[in-house]
Amino acid sequence: MATSSMIEKWAENERILRAVLEEHASSIGDGARALIAEWLDHNELGLAAETLRENIAGPCEPLDQLLDTMA
Repeated sequence: MATSSMIEKWAENERILRAVLEEHASSIGDGARALIAEWLDHNELGLAAETLRENIAGPCEPLDQLLDTMA
């Protein structure tokens, strides 16, 4: 059973990923952007995070920190 703190952390991670996607939307291809959005809509945060990392050139501190905590 998920605790409220786990749910809050999940929601925060989703918020971070959506913000990164929005910030870098212009540099991500349409197909990848649609796939990432779909994974976020289906709570596949790990897949969304990995695909974002693959499609963003250079460092992205919020995303890199999130991926470190998910590993």
